[in-house]
Amino acid sequence: TGAAILIKAPGASGVSVENQTGVATDFRGYTVIPNVTPYYRYDISLDSSTFADNVDIPLNNQTVYPTRNAVVRAAYDTHKGYRVLLTLTRSNGEPVPFGATASVDGQDANLASIVGDKGQVFLSGLPEEGLLLVNWGSASCRADYRLDISKNMNGIVMANAVCQ
Repeated sequence: TGAAILIKAPGASGVSVENQTGVATDFRGYTVIPNVTPYYRYDISLDSSTFADNVDIPLNNQTVYPTRNAVVRAAYDTHKGYRVLLTLTRSNGEPVPFGATASVDGQDANLASIVGDKGQVFLSGLPEEGLLLVNWGSASCRADYRLDISKNMNGIVMANAVCQ
């Protein structure tokens, strides 16, 4: 048939492709599904159970339609970093308010997470240390954090930070 699908998930090594026995990404996050039928719809899903603890792929399904003798690309947006359940408190000891937004300084603000009850917020793709920007109403604060990756429960790092 000559058609193939190139899977691009930069930084996500060893990730299996669902329903494709023996197909997994290499050390760079790339793999190929060879000899696919042209003009046929292929829903390509990555097996999230094979993601490393420090890799997150928010949308792990792509649809492609290869044409005859073509190589089509299924590209995935990968976030390399840790999944973290962070408890944020203000300098007075009170938790950051429910509904506040928290984002990593220097990253896309569209990736902000919402703070839940008792100042807890789940964030993915976090580097081992950094600065969080937290906003609610007309107020805001900043929290420096440093992750202790040994405090890891089922792939989620538990941490605390003070927002000032």
